[in-house]
Amino acid sequence: MAKKKAEAPMPKAIEVARLDTMEMIHMMEKVAKTGHPITVNLPDDSNVQIIPGPKMQPPWGYMKGTMEIVGDIMSPIEETRHARDLDRFE
Repeated sequence: MAKKKAEAPMPKAIEVARLDTMEMIHMMEKVAKTGHPITVNLPDDSNVQIIPGPKMQPPWGYMKGTMEIVGDIMSPIEETRHARDLDRFE
């Protein structure tokens, strides 16, 4: 079994002028993977901290089992309604 190459430790603070787009994406992926925040020093002496966000649920199936179908949903509705029959238009 091949050993995984040890990755260099990520600095806790880095100057934004030293980053390109791919480096920034790589840093964000590492923050998401490890959970350790990184501070980015901006040119005007302010700092931005990159922290991992909460784990997101997938958008499909997260409400499974929370609803119940009551009655017949396949048969056509026999009642017809018109806008003029509604109370709010009188």
